Amino acid sequence: MSASRSSQPAFHATAACLLLMLSSFSSAAQDAIPAPIAVQTYTFDVPHTQIYFSVNHLGFSNSSALLSLKEGTLTLDQANMSISKAEVTIDVASLQFGDKKWNEHMADKQFFNTAAFPTMKFVSSKVTMSSATAGKLTGDLTLLGISKPVTLDFTVNKIDTNPMSKKPYAGFSATGSLKRSDFGMVAYLPSIGDEVKIRIEAEAGIR
Repeated sequence: MSASRSSQPAFHATAACLLLMLSSFSSAAQDAIPAPIAVQTYTFDVPHTQIYFSVNHLGFSNSSALLSLKEGTLTLDQANMSISKAEVTIDVASLQFGDKKWNEHMADKQFFNTAAFPTMKFVSSKVTMSSATAGKLTGDLTLLGISKPVTLDFTVNKIDTNPMSKKPYAGFSATGSLKRSDFGMVAYLPSIGDEVKIRIEAEAGIR
């Protein structure tokens, strides 16, 4: 009987040690689980963001040009990409067809009318993911004072730390199309195509 009583303190000490070890293990395991990434606001990197577009020219070629971004932000939620949002302003005056006279021609009233409308704007309204790295981005594009919905197919190229800035960075590619006549740009239809094909390469980072 006395031997049994003498073993009780040792038993309790062993149990206490086990509980302490389990508690420490549980705490360490919880610490090892990465904390969920909060919604973050990225600023588009203007020099590394390009907007290309092309339109059929008299059936001979698909004439192409480049537009530059003026400014923009991306609200990104990596845990739930469907609630991410983008808002960008495009510098229409940056229009480049590769020829000064042709740039001036396309900047005229019958086309982009850059004197009256020096920018266009896109504000997203919906993101639908088809996989972890691809989806559709829908939003309103305002061009020549007219707003119409546009949908882009996009691919998430990479979300990681930029080795140069050491800050979070994201890169995307996107394609889509629109009808220029929807925005009142009807000059030379149908000889000059109505469908405008769009390709975008974009990078954004946290400042």
